[in-house]
Amino acid sequence: DFERLVVAFAVVWDHPAAAKGEGVLTPKPCAMEEAFGWYVKNRKELSPQFTETPWRLLVPLAGDLLALEERAWAKQRFNYQRGLGGVYADLAYDFKKLKGETPQWVKDGKPYTLANLFKYGGVCEDQAYFAKEVCLTHGMPAWYIYGETNAGVAHAWVGWIDRDSNGFLFLEHGRYKEDKIRLGTLYDPQYGKEASAHFMELEMRMWSDEAACERADLFARVCREFGDDLAPKARVRVLKQALKECPVHRGAWLGLAEALGEGHVPKGEASELWEQAQQAMGDFPDSTCAVLRGFAKAFPEKREQFEIFEKSCKHYLEQQRRDLAGKLRIDQLDFLVAQKEFAKAAEVAVKALAECGGESAITPELARRCVDILRNLKQLDRAVEPIKTAASRLPILRAYQINTNWIETMELLRDLHKELGQVDFAAEVQGRIDSNVKNLMGHFK
Repeated sequence: DFERLVVAFAVVWDHPAAAKGEGVLTPKPCAMEEAFGWYVKNRKELSPQFTETPWRLLVPLAGDLLALEERAWAKQRFNYQRGLGGVYADLAYDFKKLKGETPQWVKDGKPYTLANLFKYGGVCEDQAYFAKEVCLTHGMPAWYIYGETNAGVAHAWVGWIDRDSNGFLFLEHGRYKEDKIRLGTLYDPQYGKEASAHFMELEMRMWSDEAACERADLFARVCREFGDDLAPKARVRVLKQALKECPVHRGAWLGLAEALGEGHVPKGEASELWEQAQQAMGDFPDSTCAVLRGFAKAFPEKREQFEIFEKSCKHYLEQQRRDLAGKLRIDQLDFLVAQKEFAKAAEVAVKALAECGGESAITPELARRCVDILRNLKQLDRAVEPIKTAASRLPILRAYQINTNWIETMELLRDLHKELGQVDFAAEVQGRIDSNVKNLMGHFK
């Protein structure tokens, strides 16, 4: 019953440093053998699916070192259920800690344990850690995930896997819709490094057909093992065979994108493969974006690459992914500036701010590009309204923290007014910045 779990432990602990890379918060971490024994001894009381879950999805269980007494506490306090990650909300939120005060459990000299977190509460990072460990204790693959909100503030939540009659489910708690968090980062104990959470969602789909994914992995491994000893055309054939077995195999797509970028695939075939990638991974725009540049390099003419980015940009906007569209707009601007097509670059820059302005992480960069390009054309006044509008769409505050991307964009607007000799407008913008900073500081009194 435990062959998949054995494989998960083997691939994690063949390089023990990988398993410990996330950091051990429990005061008394257990040994690998004790962790494995926990799942064997408590099999009947844990998730009914975990012995049938593919090994690749079980690696968080293998990499977890939570003390056995803490696991026992979690098992006694909570029962298995599909929405178990919702215990994230069972921890009372510690607003004093958010404001920088010493947590009460530290003042009381208590260790960082699940029981003490449950008693004292915590902030989002504590809630995510707590929920992750409760899920893992019950044999449910789970991750502590963190990312940046659209207000430029760090946030953490929990993600976990369960299964119903239709297959695997990737569930989350604490990732609030209003925060518009685009990218989440988690720790992958198999490789001992961080990875994007959306890749894990893609792997969940990959491994929904375990046999097909194993076959695809073998083909992809041929390319990794033989590397440059494998002729380019042979490498492409092997990778395409991997995709026949598993159309959403991320490793195969990334390998194929690299081969395309090196010019080993004709343009016509590259176009067909790009269409295939969009169909296979349409629900995972981050994954299609990850392979896009490789595909674009299959077209040596820069103008053709520009058009590919244009089509993809429109596609990402339709998917409400303004962050990805903004990144492609920046690539287009780099191309146009390099070609000294400043008039066209100005048009794209203003358009990009209208499309993607308000997307916190990308707005300041787009605004800077817009100013630089219009300065070159001696048309700086054209930048004022697009930047002003983009700044107005940015959130200013979240949870007693100010959005640094909003400040950066507003400071750019202020300096733009100064450069144009509009001193009163510059003072007005500075006044808005000062007012919001003052209001924020008032929360801490």
